[in-house]
Amino acid sequence: MGTRDDYWLSLFGDYFENIVEFDATGIDKTTTSTDVEEVARYSVNGQRLVGPTKGLNIVKYSDGSVKKVVVQ
Repeated sequence: MGTRDDYWLSLFGDYFENIVEFDATGIDKTTTSTDVEEVARYSVNGQRLVGPTKGLNIVKYSDGSVKKVVVQ
């Protein structure tokens, strides 16, 4: 809320035909878990990895989430 004029007056204002402001709801109901563990790790081509390997790793966690992790 309160950013309509900022968008309208910006350099990109011409791209917006109808700017509608609203209050986002339900965001306060998110939960985080500290007991999530790594279940599996894969390379970009799908090969199972035994541990962190330099480059892009795809990591699957015990809560069902999957994240891309860059290992340097």
